[in-house]
Amino acid sequence: MISEKILKAIEEQINFELESAYLYLAMSLKMDDANFTGFSHWLFKQYQEELDHAHEMIDYVQRRGHTIALKEIPAYTIDSKDPAKISQDVLDHEIKVSRAIDNILELARNEKDYATEHFMMKFVEEQVEEEESARELVDSFSCVSGNLSAQMMVDSMLSRREG
Repeated sequence: MISEKILKAIEEQINFELESAYLYLAMSLKMDDANFTGFSHWLFKQYQEELDHAHEMIDYVQRRGHTIALKEIPAYTIDSKDPAKISQDVLDHEIKVSRAIDNILELARNEKDYATEHFMMKFVEEQVEEEESARELVDSFSCVSGNLSAQMMVDSMLSRREG
């Protein structure tokens, strides 16, 4: 059994993963509108990844004998069409996700819920990759800021993302 405290934390994380998916979808649509179709593709892959994370967490909680209570997801309005700004927003968001996952891991350790600790380690490792990828985005778009031709080259590279 998962304690109520850990269950609540995982439910909040599931909702945060779904919010993250919705945020990345909104960003993807904005970048598509701005003709950065490669970055839009990259962000859409992020959207799908966040949905997968939420599903994995839901499955874990259900396998442990609990049900999930979902919450409302807020709407996101993306005002900027600047890929450098959006990439910084992605990095900032991934750092928030990392902190939230770390908090669940710490809670699981404190409550000696070793199954949840083990389960959450996958997400800890994945967040290292997510932050690294986001930093690379920031670096790439920062270097070419103001140079549309160079931005389009970066955009083209992002269209090759498969997973």
